[in-house]
Amino acid sequence: MGAVPPVAPLFRLDGKVALVTGGSRGLGRTIAAALAAAGARVAITARRASWLDETAAAFAAEGHETLAQVADVTDAAARDAVIDAILARWGRLDILVNNAGTTWGAPSLDHPLDRWRTVLETNLTAAFALTQRFAHEVIERADAPAATGGSTSVRGKVINVSSIMASRGTDPQVVSAAAYTASKGGVEALTRSLAVEWAPHGITVNAVAPGFFPTRLSEGLVSVHEGAIVSRVPLGRLGSERDLAGVAVFLASPASDYITGQVLALDGGATAW
Repeated sequence: MGAVPPVAPLFRLDGKVALVTGGSRGLGRTIAAALAAAGARVAITARRASWLDETAAAFAAEGHETLAQVADVTDAAARDAVIDAILARWGRLDILVNNAGTTWGAPSLDHPLDRWRTVLETNLTAAFALTQRFAHEVIERADAPAATGGSTSVRGKVINVSSIMASRGTDPQVVSAAAYTASKGGVEALTRSLAVEWAPHGITVNAVAPGFFPTRLSEGLVSVHEGAIVSRVPLGRLGSERDLAGVAVFLASPASDYITGQVLALDGGATAW
C-alpha cells in the first residue's frame, strides 16, 4: 500500500447533486444543510410550501445552491416531477436521501388499517419507488459499465433514514407504533437487498438508524418521556444536529465508497444494551 492520501478531500461533495426528501424540517433539514456545507447542490422536498420556502431562503443566505419543491412522496407524478426538475436544472443526481416519513401511534390491537397503509406507503413504498427512479438515472448516465477489471467505481449513493425502532421492540409505556417499526424494518431489509443488487452499477445503498432526536415527529413523545428515554442511552442524552451532520456527509462522500448494505445506528449506544 502506498502513501495515505489527504483525508479532508474525501469528505467533500463539490460538483455533486443531492436530493433530500422531507428536507424542510428536523433530521431532513439537518442532513440537507450538512450536504450543502460539504459542497453539494441540494434539492429538498416537503408537503408544506411555507416550511420549504423558509429553509430554502436560509440555505441561500448561506450561499448554498438549492432547489425546493413541494411534493408528496407517495404520489408517483410528484416524485417524477422532482427528479425531472433536478435534471433540468443541474443535469445530474448523485445522492438520494430517503428521509420523508410519518408515523401513527396506537396500540396494535386498535391500529387502524388505513393508517397502517399510509405509514407503509410513505416510509417504505415511496422510498423504494424514488430509489428505483434514482438508480435508472444513475445507470443511464453512465457512459460505460461501472464494473471494469474486477472493480466498481461508485456513481450514486442512497442513504435511507431508518430508526432504532426497526431492530428492537418498543416500550408500550412510551410508544406503540407497530406500523412505523415495521416500515423501518422494511427499509433496512430493502437497503441490504438493493446494495447487493446494484453494486455492479456503482450504486451504494446504506441506512442510518437514529435514536431519539428532538424533532417535530418526536417532540410530543420526548416532552413526556425524555427522562425514560435518556435513561436507556449509555451516553446519557438525546441526539443533536451535530451528531447527524457528520454521519450524513460521511455516507454521501467518497470516504464511504467501500461501504454498502450497512445500517449505522446513531443512538448514543442505546442498541448496544
